[in-house]
Amino acid sequence: MTIDQLDPTPIYEQLAQIIRGRIKAGDLEERRLVPSESSLQQEHGIARGSVRRTRKC
Repeated sequence: MTIDQLDPTPIYEQLAQIIRGRIKAGDLEERRLVPSESSLQQEHGIARGSVRRTRKC
Protein backbone atom coordinates (compact mmCIF):
# COMPACT_ATOMS: atom_id res chain seq x y z
CA MET A 1 0.00 0.00 0.00
CA THR A 2 1.06 3.53 -0.60
CA ILE A 3 -0.06 6.94 0.60
CA ASP A 4 -2.58 8.48 -1.80
CA GLN A 5 -2.33 12.27 -1.64
CA LEU A 6 -5.66 12.58 -3.49
CA ASP A 7 -7.56 10.32 -1.08
CA PRO A 8 -9.78 12.32 1.30
CA THR A 9 -8.65 10.06 4.16
CA PRO A 10 -6.05 11.93 6.25
CA ILE A 11 -2.47 10.89 5.58
CA TYR A 12 -1.90 9.83 9.19
CA GLU A 13 -4.90 7.48 9.01
CA GLN A 14 -3.63 6.01 5.74
CA LEU A 15 -0.25 5.39 7.38
CA ALA A 16 -1.93 3.73 10.37
CA GLN A 17 -3.80 1.42 7.96
CA ILE A 18 -0.53 0.58 6.20
CA ILE A 19 1.18 -0.26 9.49
CA ARG A 20 -1.76 -2.42 10.63
CA GLY A 21 -1.71 -4.20 7.28
CA ARG A 22 2.02 -4.89 7.60
CA ILE A 23 1.45 -6.36 11.06
CA LYS A 24 -1.38 -8.59 9.80
CA ALA A 25 0.74 -9.71 6.85
CA GLY A 26 3.58 -10.63 9.19
CA ASP A 27 5.97 -7.99 7.85
CA LEU A 28 6.04 -6.38 11.30
CA GLU A 29 5.76 -8.42 14.46
CA GLU A 30 3.12 -7.59 17.04
CA ARG A 31 4.45 -6.04 20.23
CA ARG A 32 7.66 -4.95 18.45
CA LEU A 33 8.80 -1.45 17.61
CA VAL A 34 7.58 -0.06 14.31
CA PRO A 35 10.11 1.67 12.05
CA SER A 36 11.35 5.07 13.22
CA GLU A 37 9.61 8.33 12.35
CA SER A 38 12.38 9.32 9.97
CA SER A 39 12.35 5.99 8.13
CA LEU A 40 8.53 6.08 7.75
CA GLN A 41 8.79 9.69 6.59
CA GLN A 42 11.35 8.81 3.94
CA GLU A 43 9.67 5.56 2.90
CA HIS A 44 6.30 7.21 2.28
CA GLY A 45 7.41 10.73 1.34
CA ILE A 46 5.30 12.41 4.01
CA ALA A 47 5.88 15.07 6.65
CA ARG A 48 7.18 14.09 10.07
CA GLY A 49 4.09 15.67 11.66
CA SER A 50 1.89 13.19 9.80
CA VAL A 51 4.00 10.31 11.07
CA ARG A 52 3.80 11.61 14.64
CA ARG A 53 0.05 12.03 14.41
CA THR A 54 -0.24 8.38 13.39
CA ARG A 55 0.68 7.38 16.96
CA LYS A 56 -2.76 8.53 18.11
CA CYS A 57 -4.61 6.21 15.75
